[in-house]
Amino acid sequence: MKITYNQIIKQFEDFATAHRQINQFKTGDLWEIVQKETLAELNYPMLFLQDSPASIGEGFITNSFNILVMDKANEGTVETEVKSDTLLILLDTIAYFEKLYTDNWKFVKIEKSGSISSFTERFDDTLTGWTMSMQLKQPLQYDECQIPQT
Repeated sequence: MKITYNQIIKQFEDFATAHRQINQFKTGDLWEIVQKETLAELNYPMLFLQDSPASIGEGFITNSFNILVMDKANEGTVETEVKSDTLLILLDTIAYFEKLYTDNWKFVKIEKSGSISSFTERFDDTLTGWTMSMQLKQPLQYDECQIPQT
């Protein structure tokens, strides 16, 4: 049994909703959020999920996502405190999905390579946080019997 793209997005949303420090979850293209909404109207800390290119190999598919956790370092707030809190939220994300896929979706594997990068003053003077890439690899059968056709 494979997990669908919609299920993956829902799992991220469920995690963000249940996490006591995350006030908002968004997905899509980050530039759309920046252009269409004023950053002041968003509720921080926010977990933002953005697609990255997926890959197909012999017998598997790997969905890739960029994950951003961000908050405002408002006047009087030390940037390092915001970085510390948002990094912990990002690490919580990895732990949540590791447990979820170990317990419930045993065939999905989190590819644990890459880097986690911090940012400050992104999009406005106070937006601070971390970004990382997460890859979810699962088996894929090229089976025409699964095609919904007559």
